[in-house]
Amino acid sequence: MSGATPLARVCTFERRVKNGLARIGTLRIGKRSMTTPALLPVINPHLSTIPADEMQERYGIEGIITNAWILQRSESFSQIALTEGVHAAVNFDGIIVTDSGTFQSYIYGEEKVDPIGILDFQDSIGVDIATMVDVFTEPHHSEAEVASAVEITYERGSEALHHLKMIAGGERLPTPLNGPIQGGVYPHLRQSAAEKMGDLSFAVHPIGGIVPLMETQRYRDLVRIIAAVRPILGAGRPIHLFGCGHPHLFALSAALGVDLFDSAAYALFARDGRLLTPEGTYRVEDLDEWPWPIPSATDTSPKALRSASENDRIELLARLNLEASIAEIETIRHAIRSGTLWELVERRCLTHARLHEALIEVQDMMRKDDHEGMGGLLIDSARPVQHRVQHCFNGSDNHRPDLIAATRLIQSRWKPPGNARRALIIAHAPPPYRHHELPGHEEGVVRFILTPIGLLPIGLEDLAPWSMIHAPEQQWTTEPNPKMIDDQLETLGCQGLPWDLCCFDGREPARPEGTRPDSNERTLTPEQNEEVRSKLLVLLAIDAEGWLSEYGPLKGRRSGSSRLTNVLDRNGVHILSMRLNDGGISLTDEGAACFAHIESTKDYPGVPKVVIDEHALPFVREGRNVFHGFVLEVGPTPIAGLPCLICGPNGDVIAHGVPTGEGGDLVAAGKGMAVRVRGVITTQKP
Repeated sequence: MSGATPLARVCTFERRVKNGLARIGTLRIGKRSMTTPALLPVINPHLSTIPADEMQERYGIEGIITNAWILQRSESFSQIALTEGVHAAVNFDGIIVTDSGTFQSYIYGEEKVDPIGILDFQDSIGVDIATMVDVFTEPHHSEAEVASAVEITYERGSEALHHLKMIAGGERLPTPLNGPIQGGVYPHLRQSAAEKMGDLSFAVHPIGGIVPLMETQRYRDLVRIIAAVRPILGAGRPIHLFGCGHPHLFALSAALGVDLFDSAAYALFARDGRLLTPEGTYRVEDLDEWPWPIPSATDTSPKALRSASENDRIELLARLNLEASIAEIETIRHAIRSGTLWELVERRCLTHARLHEALIEVQDMMRKDDHEGMGGLLIDSARPVQHRVQHCFNGSDNHRPDLIAATRLIQSRWKPPGNARRALIIAHAPPPYRHHELPGHEEGVVRFILTPIGLLPIGLEDLAPWSMIHAPEQQWTTEPNPKMIDDQLETLGCQGLPWDLCCFDGREPARPEGTRPDSNERTLTPEQNEEVRSKLLVLLAIDAEGWLSEYGPLKGRRSGSSRLTNVLDRNGVHILSMRLNDGGISLTDEGAACFAHIESTKDYPGVPKVVIDEHALPFVREGRNVFHGFVLEVGPTPIAGLPCLICGPNGDVIAHGVPTGEGGDLVAAGKGMAVRVRGVITTQKP
């Protein structure tokens, strides 16, 4: 075995920041690492438009992809790679992924690639992630042809993993391997491929056979393929969209769970005189000004570029394309961190009709009541309560996964008080709702605020996203639709309830000056009791009225803006706190112990429980967080950002915290935080 091969190549994927299915992660292979989402520029050693070492030093590229088949056929490069390693051959010290040459062999009709021989070569030159030889299919291939390709690819995958394990022996770990997902344009075959390949120990799962779809702008088919694959593969391994290198596809793909992109598009488009941007492609010959801000473009102009020599023109245009692509990846990472990825997706998809078709396809998926499919997964993975402004400009805004999740959370859990006899609809009142002179509490009257995304029970008036909606005044002053109000009242359990309308002027209210916080414990007002009741229903899924009758009358403390902060039971025990930034609730240790004994029922599932491995118990009992790989099961399904209880294998509740994702994400393999522990429970309240 060549000295180019590392002694160990431990491959891990840590999910660090999540926004729905999108995530910022760290892919580590041995001593090298890469932040995802990431673009892997294609490096062809024979056509090095931008040298690999410059990509790393100047542009911060942490990983590249090159073709093992091309390297092997090149006498000079293969000799260096075999003796000094692939990193020396291409002069790059980051993560190097190699493609097996399946696509090139198929497209150019040259000799077939030897599945075992190309594996041996990739292993011998010390690549960080190798790729097996799959069977490439095109959109026009028959279902029978594609089914055969899926089966052969699965068989080759099993053989490839076994072969790499055998040649590694006991001295080192096998080379990490890509496990491509084929299946053509047939969703059921893509699902079958994902099930088969997902059962094997691949490091990364590329989605293959999509280049012809992107070349013909069949983006709707592309999202159908991702939608068929992502729910089955789960969250434990990175997903690579093989051959996707146009930045206008990055945001939508990342929102659907794609982590890695690669392409030679930055160079190929440059040779054709085309500029890549997140909003589309431009021919340089048609430009007088740059349509997109790119650092390298500040020193030249389209006219100057056109007059440059061919080689200089290609090189500079390749740099512009690469910089635009890198900038879009960074924009996506920022959007993931700030919780604004879906708004970015909407903006990008409005720049091209075929992209907009793809977005509508995803929105249709979310309208379907399919919890096992992509639509259900997008909604279940969203964080329904989060502190950030929601800009609502048109009817498509309420198709965002987080807004759908927030609406469904209320509609599925909130219930009117037992004495409800009439509803009062408060319209034309933008947030902060409490600063309007709202009608006061009246026994038997259930108050709702009419917002651009639906009816909001008054007890949840400070709950984000409803409390942070920014919309044009025209949307707030639109004449209320009685049919819509009747329908929404029905979804909230108030069917047949007569209602009255109270309208304001559609303008934001003046904000009163704050006062000093009131630390005195006072019995809750009827309005505050309704706030606690509504939030116990929606955020903890418990029988709120039953709990209030057992532990009330409640007491509370107020903030300087007269908002309820701490909630205490009738004995003065601090049970929970109201978060002022997003309207959510945080449990105290005593409160978590109090809610831990409540039995789950069909109508009131209760606080979700996360069961952890016994090896994690000592650490969690010390207040440390729960990490992926130590979660055994969950139930009822946790919701990202809402409280949960943490149990040992025997069912004893030992701590409470906040999950970072939905149930399937928490039990997925890999690294990263699964539950942020907020407190340890030493005794459970009877």
